[in-house]
Amino acid sequence: MRISREQILDAAAAFIIQDVLPRIDGNPAVQIVLHTSVNAIRANTTMTETVFQHDLVKILLQDDGTGLYETGALMDALYASVQQYGALPLTVPPIPLISPKTIRIKLSAEDVARLRSRLEAAAKAPKGNGEKNSKK
Repeated sequence: MRISREQILDAAAAFIIQDVLPRIDGNPAVQIVLHTSVNAIRANTTMTETVFQHDLVKILLQDDGTGLYETGALMDALYASVQQYGALPLTVPPIPLISPKTIRIKLSAEDVARLRSRLEAAAKAPKGNGEKNSKK
């Protein structure tokens, strides 16, 4: 599936806000900080550019020259890997004055399927939808 940078950001934000953050139980401060961080990255073009210029991102999400990125092969590979090796662990380090604990979240194959679904929905959404896709 070919998708724009903005659509990728919309899908990733919706996935993090709606599917990942609710799993961080008992610490609304961490949820608020992470939610704010997601929105800040989306709103700040310098931060967004930094993310998309990261070497690993450039390898995994290759720009086709028209400003669109191919995500289908990446999602297929990620889904197959998580299916084969188990959940993908993600770690949120301690946040000074907010949360002294490290938070660990595991992304399952079901999560990868949800992320793919959000990417597909974002690809079909009208361009310029922005923040609207990430809130519910």
